[in-house]
Amino acid sequence: MRRIVCDSLCGYCKTAVMQDDELVELIVEKREKKLMQGSIFVGKIKRILPSKFMFIDLGDEKNAFLYLNDRREERLYRKNEKTGKNELCVKQGDDITVRVEKEDTAIKGAAVTSNISVAGEYCVLLPFEKKVGVSKKIDGNEKREHLKRIGEDILEGRYGLIMRTKCENADDEEIKNDITGLVEKYEEIERKSRYSLAPCEIYHDMSDGEKAMRDFIQGDDDEIIINDKDEYERIKNSGKYNNIRYYDDAIPIFERYGIKKQIDKALNKKVWLDCGGFIIIEQTEACSVIDVNTGKFTGGDHEKTVFKVNEEAASEIAKQIRLRNLSGMIIVDFIDMKSGKNIKALEEKMREEVRADRTRTTVIGMTELGLMQITRRKTRKPLAESILCDCPMCRGSGKIGNDELTADKMRREVIGIFSQTVCGCVEVHAGKELINAFEGTDGEHRKEIEEKFSKKIITKITEHRSGNRYEIKATDR
Repeated sequence: MRRIVCDSLCGYCKTAVMQDDELVELIVEKREKKLMQGSIFVGKIKRILPSKFMFIDLGDEKNAFLYLNDRREERLYRKNEKTGKNELCVKQGDDITVRVEKEDTAIKGAAVTSNISVAGEYCVLLPFEKKVGVSKKIDGNEKREHLKRIGEDILEGRYGLIMRTKCENADDEEIKNDITGLVEKYEEIERKSRYSLAPCEIYHDMSDGEKAMRDFIQGDDDEIIINDKDEYERIKNSGKYNNIRYYDDAIPIFERYGIKKQIDKALNKKVWLDCGGFIIIEQTEACSVIDVNTGKFTGGDHEKTVFKVNEEAASEIAKQIRLRNLSGMIIVDFIDMKSGKNIKALEEKMREEVRADRTRTTVIGMTELGLMQITRRKTRKPLAESILCDCPMCRGSGKIGNDELTADKMRREVIGIFSQTVCGCVEVHAGKELINAFEGTDGEHRKEIEEKFSKKIITKITEHRSGNRYEIKATDR
């Protein structure tokens, strides 16, 4: 059974997607988010760089950026008949209609494209293409040809279309209505783009939480539970879902359905497997690295033991990639195997596991060094970036200076106070281990500074200060 649980009581809306009580996806978004992925804007071109980047004002704090690839952004290019080369036909100051592909991050503006598309429940309309395609996840040539004919008969070559996986179990009439609705939406977007003053939003797409409802809720057994009354009424009145419930119990909704514990697990670097092995997940700006270890699991046959751990790890890795919303390049260091048959079986296992992911995920395969490469399209922020911030102590490195390094820094601060002020005494407050490191054996470091400046140092152990936290106060005593 599928269940979607929405916690919308604060400034953020958290949407948990559950499959048989297991958390498979968590979406965290601001309730009043402006640059929604999929939304369409008329923007103003601010700068065009020689490096083929265009910066566009969409009315947000950070300018959006568009990569000028003449194949992908062919609408922005015209062929020069004299030179035979494609040349950019827009300039700084022009208005441009774009769709948000990737949301903004802490350091980058939103990524946009001029290649407009409009997504519906069953299909995606591609206004600047002519072909009708069918999702690769739909099996059977007969079914695929039938769906393709439906799209071609309605569009008559005016637009292109992608038939989504959900078409496989949908009625023909539902699909036809979806296509007709998408055409009407796009023609309204096109009309608005002609007279709207930039920067201006001309089409606001669904929130990611609503898209999850659209994609996951299928049968009457599936349910949606919401703890915000207004949001509950809005979704209920849309008439799209039969089994929707308002939650108003005293117990927080995520605790009631066991979601909080599963979120905590998704934020840990180490994830244990049922077999006793574990995986370590490290995220960086450029890529994510996942290491697989046998841990507590042992067996008689080494190759069988390793394959079992790797196979279970593949299932867990696919879940964690989706839950943590990892994207870009993902490198998995599975435990080395000698059998070519097992390596191939592991690759197929990984491909099978990522099929359930709504976001396009590609298993490239093993490198010569035995590392599996996976790519996943980036659409929104990783889970960790959405709900965590950098530690003020380590500044995001995950490490802090040891006691000796911190104590040396403290001594230099005390020397600075004594040499640059008239203060005759300082108080040093820190934890026991740090105070011991600061003073040195039998207080030798403290005494050396006191004798050099003929001033007094008072050390005070404060149990509430841990790690490398300390405080130095200058006094007149």
